Amino acid sequence: MRNFLTICLGKFVRWGLRAFTKSSGSALPGRIVEKIDPYFLRRMCDKLPFGVVLVSGTNGKTTTTHIITELLEGQGLKVFTNKTGSNFARGVISELLEQVSLSGNIAADIAVLELDEAYGVQFADIVQPDYSLFLNVMRDQLDRFGELDYTASLLAEITAKTKKCVILNSADPHIYSLKDSVQEGVKVKFFGLHKKMRPFFLNDEELYSKTIFNINQNVKCEDSLIEFNSKSNVAKYKIGEAEFQVKMKLRGLHNIYNTVAAITTVKSILENKIDMDKLLVSLESVGGAFGRGELITVDNEEYELVLVKNPAGFRMGLLSFEPDNAPVMIVINDEYADGKDVSWLWDVDFSKLKGKGVAVISGHRAYDMALRLVYSDIIQESETYIDLDIKKSLDKFKQISSQGRKRIYGTYTAMLEIRKILTGKSID
Repeated sequence: MRNFLTICLGKFVRWGLRAFTKSSGSALPGRIVEKIDPYFLRRMCDKLPFGVVLVSGTNGKTTTTHIITELLEGQGLKVFTNKTGSNFARGVISELLEQVSLSGNIAADIAVLELDEAYGVQFADIVQPDYSLFLNVMRDQLDRFGELDYTASLLAEITAKTKKCVILNSADPHIYSLKDSVQEGVKVKFFGLHKKMRPFFLNDEELYSKTIFNINQNVKCEDSLIEFNSKSNVAKYKIGEAEFQVKMKLRGLHNIYNTVAAITTVKSILENKIDMDKLLVSLESVGGAFGRGELITVDNEEYELVLVKNPAGFRMGLLSFEPDNAPVMIVINDEYADGKDVSWLWDVDFSKLKGKGVAVISGHRAYDMALRLVYSDIIQESETYIDLDIKKSLDKFKQISSQGRKRIYGTYTAMLEIRKILTGKSID
């Protein structure tokens, strides 16, 4: 009866928001349910035969969650996930309310959930994950997380509450050290990189010191990325003891490394029941999550959306998407979901844009972005269109002629607004 009443109330709030406002109501129904029924989420997750996978870390949560979901579905499992990318517990509950029946049944075998580092701790206090995947720890949202040791300590709390298996990035020292927080009887598995790929994936300390450290060289990784050809978009993997070459649909070097994390996670869940042929087929067909190298076609022109939110992420975005003939727009907001402190812009290496320039700059912190680029001689202010109004700026960007696609780098809320303008609908 309690499940029924909670679900009815949550669904009613969600319906009301959609019917009478322009909001999709991705958080409010979950927030209300959290208050009136704090253990609703636990009771629902207990119904899942394969349990719960928690994905966390600074960069790559949404894309990796998307990839894991696609790979598991390719193996025949039904997956519940927070597909809108709302990585707070209340966002997960709101998504659950959309899919659960009034009788409290979920048409899923497993939940794969991305959680913000801080909210992941709150989630794990309520629902102990069966599997936890940790990607990286980088400087991000300084006003929320502060120093890296604090962020790592949050992930250590989640690690200590994980019941079956913890999957760790061997190339990140903060993530590697989480092995010491794993409870007795819980498995630990590592994913990693071939040594020739390491210079492309700098951890936070390497990013600032300009030095590549030979960390964790003797760690046995379950799976690793051997090489990636960005022109042909072909990735070479070591999966277990075998090597595979895969023509990828997914674009972006950082996204390709996320596939390695996803492979190790899926193998940890299914163990010897995994079908490798189906796994490779799924790898070939998986595309990017919204705003993560996503291509949107409007009036026969392609717009490529690249999410940026910290120095490491922006660096990988610039490395992954070559400054070819694509006109560039950068949009920087400073909402809560973006991080209020934008001083991180001064730590980004923008040399890839040297000689290319930026056609349009917009967002709440457009002038901060413009100042950073002027200081590095990337743009001449008189040659770049700068406006705080995103819609107006996007209209200007549309007018710029191009021989191919146009590329937009944007922070989270900026990317959502741009996507809504381009597609005519919000992420729901």
